[in-house]
Amino acid sequence: MENRYRLLTYVVTALVCSSGLLGCTATPSREVTAAEMTTRLAARDALYRAVGNADGAVRAQAIESLAHTEKAAAGEAMILGLDDAAVAVRFVAAMGIGDVRYRPARAKLQAMLAEPIDENVLCGVVYALYRLGDSSYMSHLGRLLYSRQPEVRANAALVMGRMGMATAIRPLRSREEIERDDGVRLQLIESLAMLGDPRSFSMLKTYARVGQPHERMAAVEALGRTRREAAKGTFLWAIEKGPPPLRLAAARALARQGDTRGYDLAEEAIIDPIKYTQQSYDEPVSVSLAQQQQMQSLGALAIGSMGKRDGVAILAPLLRSPNGLVVVSAARSIMMLSKPTDAIAGAVAAVVEAPPTEAAVEMPSPAMDRSGGAILMTAPPKE
Repeated sequence: MENRYRLLTYVVTALVCSSGLLGCTATPSREVTAAEMTTRLAARDALYRAVGNADGAVRAQAIESLAHTEKAAAGEAMILGLDDAAVAVRFVAAMGIGDVRYRPARAKLQAMLAEPIDENVLCGVVYALYRLGDSSYMSHLGRLLYSRQPEVRANAALVMGRMGMATAIRPLRSREEIERDDGVRLQLIESLAMLGDPRSFSMLKTYARVGQPHERMAAVEALGRTRREAAKGTFLWAIEKGPPPLRLAAARALARQGDTRGYDLAEEAIIDPIKYTQQSYDEPVSVSLAQQQQMQSLGALAIGSMGKRDGVAILAPLLRSPNGLVVVSAARSIMMLSKPTDAIAGAVAAVVEAPPTEAAVEMPSPAMDRSGGAILMTAPPKE
């Protein structure tokens, strides 16, 4: 592996110099450097290795991140994910296949429907096949929206929102009117907002300010995914007034609108998560290792959405974190920030062989956690 990094550095340096990117012949606009490309390779390897992590949550996040950054190039990893022991991993793998429209997976997806299948996974498979041009299984979603399992109802709602079909508004609204589970109801509201329902968009803004901690996190993240300018005021309020995790979620959401005012916030959360957290409180608070790692993970995701390539150097040390979710968040963002030019990408492709194919460790994992990952502090934040 070390030799592969060294070879990549030599190849990229040669290309960068020959094109003047390092000032060898001229001084062009800011471009990816050899060091950044080496870090990108390390991040890429970290994501593929995370697909074999013992923790199902890490595997799920790794596959989702690969689908986002590698697109169809991660197709084989996503197909392997369809056979993972964890329901959440199988669901995320199917969703990723649908997102990138990875056609070689179509036969595998159809074969899965011929066997007994977990209803959460079924939601993802229906979505994937729909994205691949097969809408013959969509009737399942109406039934799944009324499943006895809350997580199934939430995933069915998520899929219906992601499909972007206006015809889904009526069944989603009908379910939302009678839904008793708070987490499912929030997902229904998000899906309706994604489909353009103004009432639901307003409800998300209300949740972001007055909901429970996990609801506020989920609402801010959902508002970020809508990419609507009308949510900017909510994000700015959360950055100024919210607890530490919410501020970082808001910084990421704001960045999706091209506003990077949360950059310094995210950088401090990565470099010194204790100092970052303490700034939100009037009195000393205890910050556990888990809370520190959460801040680093959220900070890494925020920086990845800001488009500032200087963030690669800040994120690189996180690739050595003992926390798998921190590693995946940092690796994902590095991949997003260090996308090479076509010429350099070709050189990298010539050096880098097929991605690692370590099999996922078969360990059970619960379905996707919809709590938003909010970790409460031991004192109220400043108002």
